[in-house]
Amino acid sequence: MRSSYTRMALAISFAFTVTIALAAPAQYREALKIAPESADALANLGNALVSKNQFDEAIRRARDEIVEASAENGDRDREHDSAEQKPRYWSRLAIKDHDRFILLKAEEVSWVGSATNYSEVHAGNRSYLLRIPISDLETKLDPLRFARISRSAIVRVEEVQEIKTLWHGDFEVVLKDGTVLRMSRRYRDRLLSHG
Repeated sequence: MRSSYTRMALAISFAFTVTIALAAPAQYREALKIAPESADALANLGNALVSKNQFDEAIRRARDEIVEASAENGDRDREHDSAEQKPRYWSRLAIKDHDRFILLKAEEVSWVGSATNYSEVHAGNRSYLLRIPISDLETKLDPLRFARISRSAIVRVEEVQEIKTLWHGDFEVVLKDGTVLRMSRRYRDRLLSHG
């Protein structure tokens, strides 16, 4: 397959060079750094190898093949790109709890707090330590369902009951379970954009 592309590219390149040499050899010799005798030889070679009609037909076929090949590759690339571009967010969090692992659904998480290199995951009346920094965990959670509200907190948007404005530009976020978290000005658009 690649060899046909290579041949096609060489044919187009040759045809382009012959066209330039035939159209205005003196004008393009200097730009292309073609010696006058080479340009004339190339023009003669082009005239000897193909007629004008054959040349036009070859260019038309080459264009058609390029369009067809790019359409096929475009479809394949779009399928491949859509699979790559579709982010895979965690639907469950595997949390080690003493001697066992708990599989916690993302929908059960109310909010996440930062604890140095750990994330403190709050679900219902329990909290768990997850060995991942909050910045890394943020990339694993669906941004349509979770919003970062400060350097040290992420909330599940459905859990937010109320947002109160504080006098210095920060906010208080009140969750349905009564938890009050501080939202900084830097992160306010992330939560408020959820509507």
